[in-house]
Amino acid sequence: MTNKVKGVVDTVVAVRTTTTTIKNDTKIIALDQTNAKELLEKFEANKADKATLEAQYKALQAEIYSLLGYKKVGDKWIGVADEGTIDGVSVVKVGTQTRTNFDKEKFLQENPELLPLVEAFTSESTNTVLKTTR
Repeated sequence: MTNKVKGVVDTVVAVRTTTTTIKNDTKIIALDQTNAKELLEKFEANKADKATLEAQYKALQAEIYSLLGYKKVGDKWIGVADEGTIDGVSVVKVGTQTRTNFDKEKFLQENPELLPLVEAFTSESTNTVLKTTR
């Protein structure tokens, strides 16, 4: 669909929501004749490795921040350097990310009459998670 102004085009976005339901009446499945034991061992090892790597990552990050003159105050790094160089070549930069959070509790304290509206637009989300039982 084209407007009367040359070169201006209206865009129509169609949104369709699809719900998929998978039903499984079987609650327990025997995995004896599969490679599940091997997969679970690797899965558990990877979970342990992931935790170790995350700790190492945070420790390395702290060392780099310190080299740049930063200090950790609470859960934030405070400093003034924007960049670090080796032999005059930039190797690390410090930037910022901004995230906007909505404080629902504070909002409702100040606007209690809007509780029904907030409830109408609030939904629960259920995700499937894999937990090992060893």
